[in-house]
Amino acid sequence: MDLGNRVSRKKEFIPVITKIINDGWQRPVNLKRGLSEVGLHQLGHLEVDPEDPYGNINRIGSVFSDNESAKEEEKDEEKKDDTVMVMG
Repeated sequence: MDLGNRVSRKKEFIPVITKIINDGWQRPVNLKRGLSEVGLHQLGHLEVDPEDPYGNINRIGSVFSDNESAKEEEKDEEKKDDTVMVMG
């Protein structure tokens, strides 16, 4: 099987990261560290999509996926509104 220019992620990233570290990388001074503001219960759960013939898994009930879904729905509504305005 020919995968073209694809190589393993280890072979792509490890040498670059090793070089950067060896060249004297230092952690940025202003890098904020601390506990996550998102709790595990806010991440939802994973479910196999029963309608997907490939059995892909979706995250259900996540604060992140819900926000993304809401944004996508808003964009879809805006497109519909634009279409109505153009046609009208």
